[in-house]
Amino acid sequence: NEREAKLAAQKQWNDDFTKMQLALRRAAVDLSSGQSITLDREEFIRSVTEGEVRRGLLQSSDLPSRSIVIERSFTGRIPQSGMEDKALPSFADVDWSHQEQPLDADAQQCLQRLKSTVQGLPVFCRKDFSVAWASGKGMDWQVHADYLRSFADTVTSALIKSMEDEYLRSCYKRDTDFEEAAHHLDIMIAKASRLVGRQVEISAVIEYFMSRCASDNSGSSSDEILVLVGPSGVGKTSLVAKASADAASTVRKNISSDTVFVPMFLGTSASSGNGKALLLSMISRLSRVY
Repeated sequence: NEREAKLAAQKQWNDDFTKMQLALRRAAVDLSSGQSITLDREEFIRSVTEGEVRRGLLQSSDLPSRSIVIERSFTGRIPQSGMEDKALPSFADVDWSHQEQPLDADAQQCLQRLKSTVQGLPVFCRKDFSVAWASGKGMDWQVHADYLRSFADTVTSALIKSMEDEYLRSCYKRDTDFEEAAHHLDIMIAKASRLVGRQVEISAVIEYFMSRCASDNSGSSSDEILVLVGPSGVGKTSLVAKASADAASTVRKNISSDTVFVPMFLGTSASSGNGKALLLSMISRLSRVY
């Protein structure tokens, strides 16, 4: 029947593969021992996947930082031959030239060297999975399903993060003025939202802003400044934040929609750590408007 035909074909392929593998390894050793040619014997020992990893990851200067390395290892009692557990050849290289089908020692050495090399690479994402060995199957189907789900989630998340980072590197340029403005605006909104009452003081601050903006529009100059005095913790910052937010809306509505408000809070960021830094940051932002 079809199943028996597949099993027979698989056995025939294993036999043919073993003969070809041994012949190529012997030829590589014989050729590399001569003086006229140098041949890497391990080329005929490494798996196809290992060759792809070496060419695509180890022989590139920039790929490691954009690569995802996932290693799956088995826990529990791991069989040492295909004779001991028929599932072993599906998960590891075995030496088909022996009836017991032991683990291929040369291939295992290559794999360990590869693992050691990859461990030292500055890869973008690294994830290790441990899966319990199931006798006769290698992996239980439910364990395998859970592993594949975690594997897919890890790769998906890493790919999304990689694309986001690449987009920011190629398209996004930091705007320190914008970041500084957003920082102080966030503080103003947070402080204003927590203030209760103080309507008399808020009205006085709004009146000050209104009079200053009106005099500026009329061409007259004024050097008056508004100073708020009070004990520490009484709520001066919250009052100014709330009054400034209300004043900005009132001034734009009643005097000039082009009026620019620049709220800044001393000592809340690197660009407002002292009076000089705060003024320089304010000038930089205003210069972009005018």
